[in-house]
Amino acid sequence: MLQRVAIYARGSTAEESCERQIVKLLEYATRANFTMVGVFKEKASSAIMIGSSGRK
Repeated sequence: MLQRVAIYARGSTAEESCERQIVKLLEYATRANFTMVGVFKEKASSAIMIGSSGRK
């Protein structure tokens, strides 16, 4: 049975890139015979909480 997976990569600083994470996770998904359904990237700082309330 094939498993469907998505990749979520997050960079928390301006210097940190998600690309290395994505490459490693794609390699793992290929080796595990997963069916890739999407790749999601996020640039965020841990000092800021994003949400409807706007609270930190």
